[in-house]
Amino acid sequence: MKLLKKLEKLEEIFLVSVFMGAFLALFLQVISRYVFVYPLPWTEEFARFCFLWIVFFGSAYCMKTREHIAITVMVNKLPKTWGKYIAIVMHAMVLCFLLVVIWFGFLLSYKVMNLPTIAMGISSSWEYSAVPLACTLMAIRTALEIRKIILFGLVENQTETLM
Repeated sequence: MKLLKKLEKLEEIFLVSVFMGAFLALFLQVISRYVFVYPLPWTEEFARFCFLWIVFFGSAYCMKTREHIAITVMVNKLPKTWGKYIAIVMHAMVLCFLLVVIWFGFLLSYKVMNLPTIAMGISSSWEYSAVPLACTLMAIRTALEIRKIILFGLVENQTETLM
């Protein structure tokens, strides 16, 4: 458990760092364009990369904090005993979707490995790998949630079926 807490803290530090990197790159872009009248060619691409990583790892972070939207109309209308089974099925559907995204995300990242980016000239895999890596984190969290529901059931006041 201690390792899990350290990894979660590392995730938060990573997200803040990437956000600050995007902010700094966009700030440099504005300064270079309007003050020095020479736009830096790499800042826009770097900020786009950061934004992509923020979106996907931010989604994984929201999964940890249970801030994703959950539709509970059907669950609320059914008997309470069914909630556990519906939650397991819904988490299993999310897990299947994430596994497909991970598989094709890694294939695409591998396919563009030798394709350099336009402005920075680095491998396009750096951009594309945000999707399968963040989805891997989400899949792990989903699998742990399924395990928790199977072992301990749903928490009494927990009505959401999706993370």
